[in-house]
Amino acid sequence: MKKIVKKLMASMLSVATLATSVVGISANAANTTDNPFSSFHIYPNVHWTRLNQTDSKEDYSYVYLYISSASRGVRVHALGIDSNGYAHNCTCDGNVYCVAGNEYLICNSIKESGYNYADLEFYSASTYYDDYISGVWSPDSVIEYGHTYYYV
Repeated sequence: MKKIVKKLMASMLSVATLATSVVGISANAANTTDNPFSSFHIYPNVHWTRLNQTDSKEDYSYVYLYISSASRGVRVHALGIDSNGYAHNCTCDGNVYCVAGNEYLICNSIKESGYNYADLEFYSASTYYDDYISGVWSPDSVIEYGHTYYYV
């Protein structure tokens, strides 16, 4: 009887050790490092202007954006960047409208579309005037207690 109990305990310990190592191996860290941009120039109602801060996208989470200052609201695309450096709009709703002072979580299909890198591009809401915006963004996001996010 003691041999059976010992074998059973050894088997359970082996399974627990194996399960722990498998979970540890499969865990991915999100890329939530803030990428700052300052006085980024967006031309008036002419074309989309890419931020050109391509960064790795590690998970299927929202793209994070905080605009600290802007002359007016802007439209935003979350871009998936392919292996040749070409940008593809992966924003769930085509584009989103963002204003200064809010934290945004931008719905995207970057990883689902097979891209491992992300970037942003902006479009001015003005027909005549240049826009300048400042803030931070990250390809991945985590929800932090005490923050109010706008899901777009």
